Amino acid sequence: MLYEWINIIVLGALLGAAGQGARGIVGWKKISDEAQQLQTNPSKIFRPSRMVVSILVGAVAGMLAAVSLIDDPVAYQKNLSPEQFKQFVLVLVGIGYAGTDFIEGFVRNRYAGASDVSEDTSQEQKTRLMPKQGTQGG
Repeated sequence: MLYEWINIIVLGALLGAAGQGARGIVGWKKISDEAQQLQTNPSKIFRPSRMVVSILVGAVAGMLAAVSLIDDPVAYQKNLSPEQFKQFVLVLVGIGYAGTDFIEGFVRNRYAGASDVSEDTSQEQKTRLMPKQGTQGG
């Protein structure tokens, strides 16, 4: 039964990361549009470390969802129709996509004033990231 749990956890991690990868594609489009607006190269705005962390968070969300949705992986796999498996896969991908949004939104709103702006962030980005502190020079 241990191997069945490992399979479920790995499946959850992979599908959660895939959901976050889909979200990353949407994010890349936003970065591209923002770079065009700022007349700069998208690679100057994009932070690979943030993407890696987001994919890892998606993987964790997928693992937690997989473990919480299944009580007995052996019985679950025996009684699962192809349609139910497809639904399970889509749920895990969706949780990887939306779960990461929820976690990042919670952290961003909860700790907005702490240390959400790195030293190399431009003044324009600081203003955009911290709208509650006023406009310029806040």
